[in-house]
Amino acid sequence: MESLSGSTVFRTDVDGVPCFWVRSGRPTLTARLLFRTGAADESLHESGWTHLLEHLALHDRDGGGLQVNGSVSVLHTAFDAVGSPEAVAAFLTGVASWVSGPDLAELDRERRVLAVEAQQGTSAARRAFTWRYGACGPGIIGLSELGLGRATAERLSERARRIFTRGNAALVLDGPPPADLDLALPEGSLVPPCAAESLISRPFVYRDTGIVISGVVPRSGRAGVLADLLRRSLIRRLRHEDGSAYSPWAWYEPVDADHGVVLAGADISTQGLNDAADRVYDELQNFGRDGWVDERLVDIRLEREQALLDPFGWIGLAHAAARSHLDQRPIRTLEEELAEIRSATPGDIHADLVQLRNSLLLAVPHDATWSRPLPTLIPPRSEVGLNSGARSINWPSDRSRLLVTDEAITMGTQDHRRSIKVDDVAAVLTYPEGLRILLDREAWSMNLEPSVWQGGDDVVARIDAMFPPDLYLPQPPHEQPPATRISAWRRWRWVALDKALVPLGLTVSALLMLSLPVFMWASFTRRLTVPVVWGGWFIAAVGFGIGRESLREYRDRRDRKRELRAQDVLVSR
Repeated sequence: MESLSGSTVFRTDVDGVPCFWVRSGRPTLTARLLFRTGAADESLHESGWTHLLEHLALHDRDGGGLQVNGSVSVLHTAFDAVGSPEAVAAFLTGVASWVSGPDLAELDRERRVLAVEAQQGTSAARRAFTWRYGACGPGIIGLSELGLGRATAERLSERARRIFTRGNAALVLDGPPPADLDLALPEGSLVPPCAAESLISRPFVYRDTGIVISGVVPRSGRAGVLADLLRRSLIRRLRHEDGSAYSPWAWYEPVDADHGVVLAGADISTQGLNDAADRVYDELQNFGRDGWVDERLVDIRLEREQALLDPFGWIGLAHAAARSHLDQRPIRTLEEELAEIRSATPGDIHADLVQLRNSLLLAVPHDATWSRPLPTLIPPRSEVGLNSGARSINWPSDRSRLLVTDEAITMGTQDHRRSIKVDDVAAVLTYPEGLRILLDREAWSMNLEPSVWQGGDDVVARIDAMFPPDLYLPQPPHEQPPATRISAWRRWRWVALDKALVPLGLTVSALLMLSLPVFMWASFTRRLTVPVVWGGWFIAAVGFGIGRESLREYRDRRDRKRELRAQDVLVSR
């Protein structure tokens, strides 16, 4: 047994698994079996598999005085238990035995449970990772576990053998390891975290369902202090001063061995929504200029010192030691943790704040205004022309086309179009009703609903034959009625106004002018003909202008609605 943090954290091995434990003095035992694998380690077509294994491993393991839980974060998978030492030992022994040889008889049931959870969507905070990292690495955590439909018993068993090994595990306890604890995990190596590669090189805003600030900072204890200060700053501004938010939040999440993401945000009331994003941005830009940070930093130092020196809170040191071991970072002693907290200055916090600002992503609610000088993330405009391809079923009032070639899939109108290159497609979500959703590596999505297009079934058949099998991700039924064709009158009325009525008015006026000499013999026809001619010209001109503007306004409004619909099934990067 080895003491790591003075006399606070001890390390020993349990069946080859490093165990970090403290003497809390509590009669119960709190335990966490931690593995160095998380959402960032899953590819898009296997996303959700680790969560599925975690659910299956915990099935029917709680009861009595034993409380259990599990979680999959960006970098780790955890199995938690609180109860008597005997019950916790039995739980840990059972989980270790299960992950070493998974019983997957209930796979289909648990897959359906997770599919229902996934259909509820991810939070704006989780989607912030996808906006930053795309459809891989930490960005996977915001994409609703799209790979669940590909999970089979054989594939999950292979995944369990690869990640749930004694070399890739660590155990955390707030008491000495029970004598009857048996962690019969297979041999295996530690899986180091992969470097998180951000797609964002400068600050941007984007549209989402809530206000979220996020930025990349160096991985350290100070990053957690910055997150705490941001939370208090938003509480002061949005709750105490504006009264527009109930519970602003913030947290810090490591994404690789050297970096983490600080996130903060709030759910804003409808009344305060209009300029809320501007106010949050201003708060971030003015952060610390009024001396407020200096005062709050003193409070945070005292709170964290108290938590570190409380024996009931020492398990946090054991957690930190286990995570550092798995992430291949130096394990810090209690004295080192205290020294970092006591020595933190406003200048240290400002240095991290500068990095957050330089990598800022700010989510702005769809209905909120935005007037500050930051560019907005939007899909890249297609360079592919749209003079051919499948027409909308509502052509000619809807002039959209869908063009599928060996190089790209392009959708929209000549003025508003988007493309996804075939080589950039990361996944094709397939739904039983025929809907296909293409997702590229940056997590931009494109919906291909066959009922919207003339010959749509043929287009889907071609899409289904274009990519390697692993890229097709089966999804649960999509509860959305197929598109319906509007009436012929509604399809053709704008065309009639634009192409027929206006020329007809011009033709009638021209004929009247040509026949003017014939009708000049009678005084009453002279008095009648001139007003008729000029009236015809006036009506034609007004009709021409109204028709053109109405048609343009209708098409622009339709294109904007279609562009929003094309992005709302997945995260809209």
